[in-house]
Amino acid sequence: MEKPYDILEAFKHHPSIRPLIAGSEVKEYAAHLIPEGGFTAIPQLFGNGWVVVGDAAQLNNTAHREGSNLAMTSGYLAGKAIAEVKNRGGSMVKGNLSLYKSMLDDSFVIKDLMKHKDMPRFLHANCQSLFVSYPRLISQAAQSFVRVEGTSKFDKEKATSAAFFKARSRWGLISDAVRLCTRVALKREIQMKAIVKQRVEDKLYRNRYVVDSGRPHIKVLKHLFPSPNLLALTQVCPAKCYQLNDRGQVTIVSDGCLECGTCRVLCGATGEITWKYPRGGFGVLFKFG
Repeated sequence: MEKPYDILEAFKHHPSIRPLIAGSEVKEYAAHLIPEGGFTAIPQLFGNGWVVVGDAAQLNNTAHREGSNLAMTSGYLAGKAIAEVKNRGGSMVKGNLSLYKSMLDDSFVIKDLMKHKDMPRFLHANCQSLFVSYPRLISQAAQSFVRVEGTSKFDKEKATSAAFFKARSRWGLISDAVRLCTRVALKREIQMKAIVKQRVEDKLYRNRYVVDSGRPHIKVLKHLFPSPNLLALTQVCPAKCYQLNDRGQVTIVSDGCLECGTCRVLCGATGEITWKYPRGGFGVLFKFG
């Protein structure tokens, strides 16, 4: 098996790379092991005077090969929880620091890890076929099909099929296909359950909004008492942009507006608001998924 250092050296001496780094010297080189971890490996995350974040908390998503964003988010939430406990005048005891775990459970971190909680076990159980046999067979098949060597495509297909049967056998291939289909179906079922359980607030959180400072695209005109339609906007606006002040008047903060047009429908006839689209480059940026 090749060593990582040898692979790096081969990369540095590749004809396309070598001229780019000629005459340079290594100033710093660092690497560290990361945990395979995942949802089933998460330890106790809080106690009297301590919380656990990042790699130490096993916050690594094996399926997507990501961990830095999970570590940063967990660190941010830990700091936020600690600050909130301190602002309330509470002590750093286990009961108070459980707030960090609650925040983490509500974030994308635990939701993503829960979604792929069985992936480490699946990869370990099938490591030979997933990381050795199939990559080698697919690589050989691709090389065979792109080479011009006097062999017909029909013969190449027969040779490729024979190589797969020899490496995994017919029953092995069928078994792998069944397990793959089962995992895909199970994953789809989990996704559908998550969609059903997902709150509107979770969906809205995915959106981003670019504020056009000092130039709101919606304004509520001055009024003593709001009409029933204007008052209704405090309940039906999906982004919760409309609020009642202490004088019973409706106010708006248009940051976060989804530009759905609900307020135009309700108050278009009453003339209690002015509405226009934001300038180019400003306003809501929808994120789907």
